[in-house]
Amino acid sequence: MVQGITTGARSQLAHWRNSLTFKFSVIQFVIATILITCTVWVMVIIQRSQLLDQQTALNQSNGQLVVARLMEMTAKVETKVVAIADLGALYRHDHEQLLHTLPAIMEQSHPQSIIAGGGIWPEPGAFEQKKYRDSLFWGRDSRGKLLRVDDYNSDSRMSYHSEDWYQPTRFLPAGKTLWSKSYRDPFTHQTMVTVSTPLWVEHHFIGAATVDVSLTQFSAMLRNLMLDLSGYVIALDPQDRILAYPDEDKISESDPNGDRRFITFAQLSARQTEYEAVQQAVISANQAFMRSAAKVSSSAPQGEQLSPQLDPSQRAMLGAIVNTRVNNELQAPRLLQSVELKHDPLLGEPALVSLFLMPNTYWKVIIVTPISSLANKANLIAAKVGAYLIAMQLLALVLLFLLQQRLFVTPMSRMADALQQNNPALLELDASSRQDEVGMLARAFIARTRQLEVTMSSLDANNLALEQQLQSQKEAQQELKQYKDQLNALLKSSNNLIYIKDLNGRYILANDKFCETLGIEKRHILGATDNDLFPLALAQIYRKNDNRVLESNDAISFEEAFPSPHGDLSYLVTKFSILDDNDKAVAVGAIAFNIATKKQLEQQQAQAYQQLLGEKQQQQNQLQQLSHKYQTLAAQHRELGASLERQIQLNKSGHLSHRLLQGLVESLVAGMMQEQDSLLAKICRLDPGSPQTQEPLMALMSQHTDRIRHLHQLVAAQHSDVKPVHLAQFVQHLLSLLQPQLHKQGVEVELECDNKLVVEGDAWSYLHLLYPLLINTLAHAFSEHIEHKRIRLTLYTEHRQLHIDCEDNGIGLTFQQLAQLKEWIRQDKCHGTLSCLSLWLRTELKGSLNIQSSINKGTKISCCLPLPNSDESDESENPTETPTESKAN
Repeated sequence: MVQGITTGARSQLAHWRNSLTFKFSVIQFVIATILITCTVWVMVIIQRSQLLDQQTALNQSNGQLVVARLMEMTAKVETKVVAIADLGALYRHDHEQLLHTLPAIMEQSHPQSIIAGGGIWPEPGAFEQKKYRDSLFWGRDSRGKLLRVDDYNSDSRMSYHSEDWYQPTRFLPAGKTLWSKSYRDPFTHQTMVTVSTPLWVEHHFIGAATVDVSLTQFSAMLRNLMLDLSGYVIALDPQDRILAYPDEDKISESDPNGDRRFITFAQLSARQTEYEAVQQAVISANQAFMRSAAKVSSSAPQGEQLSPQLDPSQRAMLGAIVNTRVNNELQAPRLLQSVELKHDPLLGEPALVSLFLMPNTYWKVIIVTPISSLANKANLIAAKVGAYLIAMQLLALVLLFLLQQRLFVTPMSRMADALQQNNPALLELDASSRQDEVGMLARAFIARTRQLEVTMSSLDANNLALEQQLQSQKEAQQELKQYKDQLNALLKSSNNLIYIKDLNGRYILANDKFCETLGIEKRHILGATDNDLFPLALAQIYRKNDNRVLESNDAISFEEAFPSPHGDLSYLVTKFSILDDNDKAVAVGAIAFNIATKKQLEQQQAQAYQQLLGEKQQQQNQLQQLSHKYQTLAAQHRELGASLERQIQLNKSGHLSHRLLQGLVESLVAGMMQEQDSLLAKICRLDPGSPQTQEPLMALMSQHTDRIRHLHQLVAAQHSDVKPVHLAQFVQHLLSLLQPQLHKQGVEVELECDNKLVVEGDAWSYLHLLYPLLINTLAHAFSEHIEHKRIRLTLYTEHRQLHIDCEDNGIGLTFQQLAQLKEWIRQDKCHGTLSCLSLWLRTELKGSLNIQSSINKGTKISCCLPLPNSDESDESENPTETPTESKAN
């Protein structure tokens, strides 16, 4: 029988497919194949990622090179336009000098080939007062020669002052430039962009200087830059219109007039859908740029003030550019984003795209380079690595096969033969000669045989041990009975409620105190549930607390009420899980303590707390009364401070008026004394008997007498507090006294006043009002280059009020100056003649002062004060009478 089994086992081992050698070789080959495949795949991915990173770095480096070349070109153009602006401001009144100098500037050195034209565009009347359009512009003809172009000064076309390359320059400081969007010039018919800079003289904007850059030459320059680089370049202006593109036939279209115009990149991406990812990057870059510009604190205007004819998105971008340009936020080229195109429409293969933002011009430069060689390089490297790995793996397989045969397969086969032949001597030989796992296995077989022998001898010892274990169990049962008796004694004598419920909520243990408290016999409690013993609401609470204890496996204390024959009693119940030997909950135990005394103590504490709250509320009421009194005193203090500040401003106003009127009297008296001395000197030199000397003498005496009479009329009118004042005559006397100052500055005064206009009041008040108005206008309204200086003084009554308007044709006030002056008037601040005069007029005469002004158009000061009730009869009869006009030269 044994021989038959041995023969069958040998026949099975003889089959080569069942041998360990074959199985280990197959497994090793499969593992080697998986390792080689995974390694080659990982190498391809890593190598391709590295090559892609290198290509991205090369793409960005090419972009930086192209942007640097473009910035070098634009910097030279900006330097040229700033030089033109400086010359325009310096020789603004020398037309011939500008005609000779400006063309020479534009012809100077590089980059004159890319410059299509340029010139100066003055504000109306800034260079010559009578000229509204006075541009000096030169453009290149087809031969590249600069020619003067005067078509922009024609009245038949829209003024250049409304162009979007002109309007924003008035918000730029001197030396800052602004690049326009691409367009086709209507006169030279060239595609170009314009760089402009403002002309500032004495903080006044007088025009702009521009240089036009030819997009044809610009595209040629970009193509030359990319000759040594792979790929191509796309350039976009700030409004995303395409400045340069390799295939120019795809970036222009015909408008209804037959001209060619450039399209935006969004329109190009709509035609070439491969650019959709690049378009999304452009949109994200524009949004990020506008958000960054909005965070910058600046006084730059909104887009509606820059160029109303643009659409909202273009106005928003233009406003962001002006804001960023004013604050110098972008001073170096910025890499906005890099994307990968699966198929480029021009290269016809995958490509890398990098988007750059240039400073100053705010052009977006798109660099596109091919990445077709990446896959071939990655595959070639993977093939080489795979070949080396396969060779090394095959060599490792051979070595591993030989080692397995020697160290594992052959000893295992010999051990199997020894076991089948029942030959322990062979096992003893391997156990003594080998110290590895095979020797350990042989020693284990030998040890197992010896253990079987020992086991048989130990069975008798085990029987004896079992008898001793039975005796121990009997002793344990007796000890357990003793513990049970002690527990029952504890349950009967305890004054606390003790009970145990199983997992289904049925009571399995309850002490006598629990039964006594409930008034229910123990036999009715055991086996019952809470729903059987208690009201439904209490039973639900008990069951909910039991579940919490079972879920947490921790002891938890609850406050529960138990019904009793004497009413509901409050107990503090501590519930805990009862676990078996496997730490699994099998029941819920509870111990309840009577907390009636604690409840009484809590009620006493609650009453004391309520009493403390009442005392605290009373203290808070007292504190609120004190706070109300403090706020009243603070309000009175603020009113007193405001009244004191107003009185200080009134004192400043009165002091300024006193100095002005004192200056009037001093200047008049000093002039008359000089005239008197000159007259006496002439009388002494003249021969009294000569008739030729009497006529000049009489004329001087008459002139001197007239000035004394005018002064007397103004001074004599102050002797009465309330006296009718003939306003036309009163103003004529004042203008006659100021005639030397008017004549010295070349100012002509036009007086419009009804000769019958007579008002009641203090003449000194009218002098206090009219004299500062005229002196302030003479001091601040006019500059030297204004030829015809005029002041129109209008006095009339309307709706029981006297109106005095003083209007000049001077330089006017800036928007900031006018806003500041109106703010002083609104706050009753005395910071100058007009603000002090407004404060005095409102306080003393209950009147008001209003100012209107425009740059280079003049200023109008309107005063309105109520007339006394007694002097309105004549006015009410003819309130709209037209005032007569007179002139004081």
